[in-house]
Amino acid sequence: MRQRAISRKQKGSKNRIKAIKRFAKQKHKLAQRSYGYGWQVAKVVVKTADAVARVDLRIKNMVKRAKPKHDGKGGYQRNGASQKTGLNRVILDAGWGDIFNKIAWLALRAGKPVISVPAKHTSQECPKCGQIDKANREGEKFLCVVCHHTHYADTKASRTIARRVGMVFPKNKKTLPTDCGKVTLSRHQSSRVETLVPCLWGCWCSAKSV
Repeated sequence: MRQRAISRKQKGSKNRIKAIKRFAKQKHKLAQRSYGYGWQVAKVVVKTADAVARVDLRIKNMVKRAKPKHDGKGGYQRNGASQKTGLNRVILDAGWGDIFNKIAWLALRAGKPVISVPAKHTSQECPKCGQIDKANREGEKFLCVVCHHTHYADTKASRTIARRVGMVFPKNKKTLPTDCGKVTLSRHQSSRVETLVPCLWGCWCSAKSV
């Protein structure tokens, strides 16, 4: 809205200068809020863990623009550039790299190790049978095509990362944040599947259903 307000003002006018100052003030406020939130997240992570394992993401490569697709006739085909631009904006706005640096700094001061894990197959590997398949993922859901193990994809990936570096989650599940509740299967490959249900302690527990 601030940027659109600037574009409507006449160049060189006092109103345009005022609009630019309002936009700069708002942008600075948002930047400060994001900066402070990054420190809050880093403090929580370092305080609640004896060691930190993170995925070694190539963020610079993830936010590259979509490659053009030639149609062979001098033109171009649709390459999903608009969707990729939106995804890049969200990734940059989240500030993964900045949060990683803050976690590394606080962990160094606290004497806690920070381990980087290759990101390959962390979201596609089944924690039960070890099967790796792209078909295991369906958005935010994880459903193994072999053993039909079901889990929330991000939580499953975090446990896979922990297992690769020899770490384990605390046995007391009440100390863990509640998993996302968007684990609703839209495809079933077996009449007997494992689903996640909320328990009385505020966490998600597995249960068998037919």
